[in-house]
Amino acid sequence: KLNLTLSTGITLSGHSLASDGKSAVPAATISIDEWPLGVSGEDGSFTINHAPAAWRETTASGNGLSGLRARSADKTVEIRMVKPASLTGVVRDAKTQQLLAGVEVRLGQRPQSSGESVFTDSKGNYAFPTAPAGSHQIQVSSTNYVPSTSTVTLVAGQSVVRKLFSDPSGRMLGKVAAEEKRPVAAAR
Repeated sequence: KLNLTLSTGITLSGHSLASDGKSAVPAATISIDEWPLGVSGEDGSFTINHAPAAWRETTASGNGLSGLRARSADKTVEIRMVKPASLTGVVRDAKTQQLLAGVEVRLGQRPQSSGESVFTDSKGNYAFPTAPAGSHQIQVSSTNYVPSTSTVTLVAGQSVVRKLFSDPSGRMLGKVAAEEKRPVAAAR
């Protein structure tokens, strides 16, 4: 039996501003704790009704800019937006150094966050061309490989290249036999 209580949340208002702190940034996507919940108006203002009461960070992205604001006691949230950072690199097998295609690379600002994810191409390349500045967790996961996590700090307007490595999962080989020592057909 599932018993949930829903709350109405809070109303969160603010402005998305350029780095000068005065110029409005219109049509910026406003996210709370990595969930896109609204868009700023022509004057840069936004209001999110029913925002999570315990939110931790609000981000704004758009028009080639991005910004982040941590929770504070301020009544309104002003997000100063700058040119975003970028993160690129390759994912390799830690043992063989082979480039890994189809690997999920997730970039989040907290461990186990939803974040943004991309998949490596046929040559093992991945790219986050518009990542917000700050400290991020990079999570690598793929079938037959052990998930791995590392940390990267991104600076606004700068590009970072990071090689990532993934260790192969262990495999167990053998035969399944019945008590009489006869092989069991189709056992997995």
